[in-house]
Amino acid sequence: MISTYICAAYLLLFAACAAGAFSMNYNANLLQRVALSILAFWSVWRIDLIWDHGWGYPHEPVLATALMLYAIGSFVKTLHWRWKK
Repeated sequence: MISTYICAAYLLLFAACAAGAFSMNYNANLLQRVALSILAFWSVWRIDLIWDHGWGYPHEPVLATALMLYAIGSFVKTLHWRWKK
């Protein structure tokens, strides 16, 4: 059950990072876009590990939740910034 939640959180993180890395609406510099791309690839790798072996660290649900909330917050902030233009 917890593995499903963590994979879903990382999937949302992947979608947000990929969108942010390639979207012109997200006001990010080159280093931020590279970091978003790396985080997107990391989340896919982590989903594969969790899918094959289960979650292994006690802090993983907290990390997945924090990253997911940060991604959602960045998405909302970007939409708000875009509507203000």
